[in-house]
Amino acid sequence: KVLAKRIKELEQQMLAKARDLQFEQAAKIRDEMMRLKEQLLVQQV
Repeated sequence: KVLAKRIKELEQQMLAKARDLQFEQAAKIRDEMMRLKEQLLVQQV
């Protein structure tokens, strides 16, 4: 549940960075989100 909340927060940050044309930072946030999603999947198994 904590991971899901963190992923949601990161998604909002990523979208804000993309809106501000800060694509490199948005990509770093996206990568972190993907890592957390993988952890979430592993925990569900």
